[in-house]
Amino acid sequence: MLSITTVFGVTAAVLHGTGYVLYNIQTKRRDSEPNITTWMIGAFLAGLNAFSYRAMNHDTVMALQFFVGTVGSILTFFITLFTGRFSWPEIRAWWCAALAFIALLVWWYLRNATGANFIVLFAVLVSFQPMLEGVLKDPHKETPRSWVIWTVAYYISTINVALFSDNHWAFVSPLVLLFVHGSIAVLSRSARKALFPRPE
Repeated sequence: MLSITTVFGVTAAVLHGTGYVLYNIQTKRRDSEPNITTWMIGAFLAGLNAFSYRAMNHDTVMALQFFVGTVGSILTFFITLFTGRFSWPEIRAWWCAALAFIALLVWWYLRNATGANFIVLFAVLVSFQPMLEGVLKDPHKETPRSWVIWTVAYYISTINVALFSDNHWAFVSPLVLLFVHGSIAVLSRSARKALFPRPE
């Protein structure tokens, strides 16, 4: 019989994958304008986050959502790149790459997966900044559907960690990502779009 934590972990992973499928469909339909800075760095950070989170929490099921996110981020980056549906990267992409390298050093030399994971989370916040700024200025850049699904997935993961993990730091990663994804979902909702002129 499956445990509750397994059900939560698999459910979050399935929702996460579904969100990526819908996101790439809406990108193809021009309902989203991905920021390639976020997705370029995000593809690498997602993998680093997944492995460091697995190492710090010692639970593959709880980390499953992050591994699905890694695959989804990589595919989204390449789809975005080849379809040309993106805005070009900025200098902050190099800062994120530097932070990712520092996280690798912390993990490799200090054997500190928790510290590495927190550095990765900070880099994720930096990489998301241009997307958050873009949606704040123009909510038409994104469609909330996928972001709502990702937010629900991270909410499930946060509850799963809070209830069943022995590592009291393990909730930080899904909680931070819940906040970031939820912010884009809120900023791109239809009520905000009604206040902004629709782009030509």
